[in-house]
Amino acid sequence: MKKRLTTHQIIDETVEYYKNNPRALQGEHCEYLTDDGKMCAVGRCLTPKSVQIAQTKFNGKPFYDLDKSIIKFKSKYQGHCDSFWLCLQSFHDCDHCWDGNKLTEDGERRVKLLKENFVNI
Repeated sequence: MKKRLTTHQIIDETVEYYKNNPRALQGEHCEYLTDDGKMCAVGRCLTPKSVQIAQTKFNGKPFYDLDKSIIKFKSKYQGHCDSFWLCLQSFHDCDHCWDGNKLTEDGERRVKLLKENFVNI
């Protein structure tokens, strides 16, 4: 079993991922999984089966609307509160945080706030 990542590791990994990969935007909306295989910050942390379910049944809905009884995270992402995932998803979705694959000043501030609000556990 892989070691579980801390909240700060997930935040840093997310920023690094989107420096090298486009965000999961389909038109004006963010999706868990786009038609061309891009995934949002939460979608990329879900098991392959769960990301398919999220996209099919909960397309365009925020993390808090997902049915957690059928949505599962990959083992290294398990154990974090729903509010963390909702904030991470919101960070990914916010156009003010990104300029293409680069963080904006707002994005840098948002990363700092995420880390302050979610203790490195």
